[in-house]
This record gives sequence, C-alpha cells and structure tokens, in this order.
Amino acid sequence: MTIPSHDNPTIQFSNWHTWADRNLLPDRHLPGVYLIARFHHASNLNLPADPLDENVIYIGEAADQMISRWRSFDNAVFGKVKNRRAKAYAERFADITASDLFLAIIGSSPLQWESGNTEDYAKQLSSQFRRPLEEIQEWLKYRETAASAEEKGVLNQAWVKFVERKLIFDYVRRWGKLPAGNSE
Repeated sequence: MTIPSHDNPTIQFSNWHTWADRNLLPDRHLPGVYLIARFHHASNLNLPADPLDENVIYIGEAADQMISRWRSFDNAVFGKVKNRRAKAYAERFADITASDLFLAIIGSSPLQWESGNTEDYAKQLSSQFRRPLEEIQEWLKYRETAASAEEKGVLNQAWVKFVERKLIFDYVRRWGKLPAGNSE
C-alpha cells in the first residue's frame, strides 16, 4: 500500500474548555491528543492551549475517540470506578474539583493524511472507483466518525502516539518531571 506523502499536520491545540463542556467539543469523536490542566483561576481561555503550561496535569492520547478516554479519566478521578488504577488517580487528585479542570484538544482526522480538501478527495475517489459521490461522502464521514482506530489507519495512529510522546518529553525537559497524571 502506498501512503500519500503529506507534511505533518501542525501541532496546534484548541483553546482551553471547561471540563463540564467536554462533551460539546466538535472533535470529541476523533482520535487525538488532549491536555487536562488544573487552573484555580483560568484567565487565558480564549488562547490556544500551551501543552507545556505548568498547570497541565495530564497529556493523553486516544487512538479511537477522545471522549471515551475523558469518561474513563472522569470516572477514575471522581471515584466512580474502584479498580486499582482508578483508586490511585482518586488519591493523587483528591483535592481536585471538576470546576478546576480544563481541557484542550488536537483532533487527528484520518483524512488529513489523504487530502487537504475533503470535497476534492471525495470527487477523486468517486471518479477512481466509479461510485456515486454521495456514497463516497458517506464512507468518508463514517471513517471520520464511527470507524475503529484500525480502520482510521496506522499512519493516523502513529501520529497521535508520536505527538503525545513528544509533548511528554518536552514537558519533562522544561519542568524536570512528568505531568502529575502521567506515569510514563
């Protein structure tokens, strides 16, 4: 299989969002990298998040849907799950309230590796496979939203993992320690 050669997408996070608003983020269904930060008095919510901000307590990735990872984090920190890992999180963040938590994301669409313009790409595939444009658009929408991580592609998965590891490495270089919620 030939993988198209495109430049790496820019690592640019969204603005900070309150933890309570996480289910409203438009790219929540995508794979991606996310930051969880603790601010007592958030002041720069209208600026793109800095992944190396000292208030970042977790840098995470989701090869499938970010929203499912946030649900696990929420369940662990706020004691809704009682397994060993969840108990450790609940103890580590015992003094955190949901109003202290903020989230920033960078979604990773599998289409970014195939084409910079989804409409042009759909037309190209429609012509190449001699299928109706509407059928191709539905398939692309499926790949974008409901497809499994495997269906979204190995290049997409590798990029998500690379970005997470790079940011953790850069954070450790800056602060001399991992974010409080990361264990490796």
